[in-house]
Amino acid sequence: MTGRGQKHKRGERGSIEEGQSDSKRTNMVAVKGKTFTTEPPTTENHHKEPSLMYLREMLVDIQIALNNILLENKKINEDVKRTKIHCKQTAN
Repeated sequence: MTGRGQKHKRGERGSIEEGQSDSKRTNMVAVKGKTFTTEPPTTENHHKEPSLMYLREMLVDIQIALNNILLENKKINEDVKRTKIHCKQTAN
């Protein structure tokens, strides 16, 4: 609402401009010591494309991480079922 003499919502509070995004926190995911960012590649990194072998290794690491998450979710699901059964038995 700038038409009635009011300031922009973020204008005077020290918001970071578009070109100064380097001080913002980047989104990162770490899998077995490797770090993947969601930032667009810089001009230096843009020319170096990862090899197919490197991409395959990344995919294998992701598959392993997902498999571990699925196994953990199954264990949690079984624990929840046992807890529900136990609660029903103690309530009766």
